Amino acid sequence: MFKRNEFHQFNRQKLLASLPENSAVLVSSGAEKVRNRDVEYPFRAESDFFT
Repeated sequence: MFKRNEFHQFNRQKLLASLPENSAVLVSSGAEKVRNRDVEYPFRAESDFFT
């Protein structure tokens, strides 16, 4: 079984190996939260977003 860091490292390596040359990946880590109609909360990555 993987340790937590090993699991994410393995998945990143697997993803990179599957990408065509000169490509990029955009990963969303959270959505903009509106406080009121014209003010948003400061950005904060989701707590369960692993790096």
